Amino acid sequence: MGVVTSIQDGARRQARYRERMRCRRSIRFAAVLVAGVLALAASGCSAFDETPGSVARVFDAAVRALEATDGVTSVSSSIGPEEPMAGGIEDDPTSWVAHLSVETDSDVNDLGPLLDVAVQQAASVRYVALVDLTVSTRLGPASVSTLFVVSTFDGTPRSSSGAVLADAGVALASMAGAISVTVPATTAPAEVLVAEPASVPPVVASVRAVAAMGSGPLTAVTVRSAATPPNVASALSVTLDAVGPPDALVETLGGMVQRPGVDSVAYSAAGRNDSDTGTSGRPGVLVTVEPAASVNEVAGQLAGLDAGQSIVANSPRAVFSVRESTSSTSSTTSVTGFLGLPLGSSTPGDVAPDGSYRSAEADADRLSADSASVFQLLTEAGTIAGISGSPSVRIVDCGSGVGQQASGSTLIPIFEVADTADEAYAAIVDSWEATGLVYSEGAVGTAIYAATPPDLLVRHATIRGTVDGISIHAEGGC
Repeated sequence: MGVVTSIQDGARRQARYRERMRCRRSIRFAAVLVAGVLALAASGCSAFDETPGSVARVFDAAVRALEATDGVTSVSSSIGPEEPMAGGIEDDPTSWVAHLSVETDSDVNDLGPLLDVAVQQAASVRYVALVDLTVSTRLGPASVSTLFVVSTFDGTPRSSSGAVLADAGVALASMAGAISVTVPATTAPAEVLVAEPASVPPVVASVRAVAAMGSGPLTAVTVRSAATPPNVASALSVTLDAVGPPDALVETLGGMVQRPGVDSVAYSAAGRNDSDTGTSGRPGVLVTVEPAASVNEVAGQLAGLDAGQSIVANSPRAVFSVRESTSSTSSTTSVTGFLGLPLGSSTPGDVAPDGSYRSAEADADRLSADSASVFQLLTEAGTIAGISGSPSVRIVDCGSGVGQQASGSTLIPIFEVADTADEAYAAIVDSWEATGLVYSEGAVGTAIYAATPPDLLVRHATIRGTVDGISIHAEGGC
């Protein structure tokens, strides 16, 4: 059963906790099960919504601390089992759910300390329950509704101080066109809501000009238009980070949403589009249209964007998807591609396997260094064996289909100088192990070695004895 409190009803809150404890005792000590159930029904309590005393005490202390904080006008709160019909386990914080909603009329100078208290209390409750804590106020010249999301059930907390959170709220709420603002103390993006799609581009430009943009609570900011019935989604939404999108692309997307047949347009900054491993860390554009005939037309426009609209310094090229609005079946018409590249183009090699950005210049330098290291390993193998092979190194596509790598091979004609390959073979693998290549597995007479140090440029090497000599293959990373 939930508990709702405010500064005005603090006395009643204590009474409710006592009632809850009495309910728990009646369940625990009833001599006859039927009598216990009847007693619970008569009192209005349920055997499935009991909060243990240890959990309730921590939660109650947080409520009282928030109520006592300068500037707080009310605190609404509730706590109960995550699964109402299954109850909760006292020492399992994931089985209890706590909600705390704080309202304040605090001025800007007092808002930072108030948010610090909220962060501290959210942390204390997190030891005993999943916690959702928000602080609402009004900021800026237009008294914009501003919500600070201090803690959420699935959000990762940031180490931002209350003053930093408050400054971010003031900066966003002071923007012309903002009708509401959300500032997270977690890794989620902040948000500015505007009245109509036409207001999104100028507000995006204003957000980009904020000194703190790209860090802390403003690592990423979503600017979106309010949904217009019967639509439940924003017509235009842009999530920007420290590097993109470019203003020219925002203007293009703003114009696109005005076209007949286009229902919604959303841009998601790099790192916010992780559903597809092929585009992890890549910015994304999603456009919904109706009718289906508009899909190819809009996709062609996105594929034909010029460099000023599609290329962002220090950011991978954005992927786009255009699909029908109304159909949710497997036969939905949709087209995917990359901004500024012809439809059907292969995936650009500008995202590393870990999702980080890889520029064309940096990638060229990497491939050059990797090629040199692969060639050196192959050459040294011949020196160790006492007879040189013919090392060959080239650049090939990675097996994953994304990116390129240096790949080289050589055949050492050991039988021209020795009756057996055993001694040279052993000396070669000893030299590999000395540099950090370690045996990982064997396959059909081939020994496979893999790099352990992360900075070793040769990532894999294989060695095999053949009737013609010692065959070696080596490759750099992708």
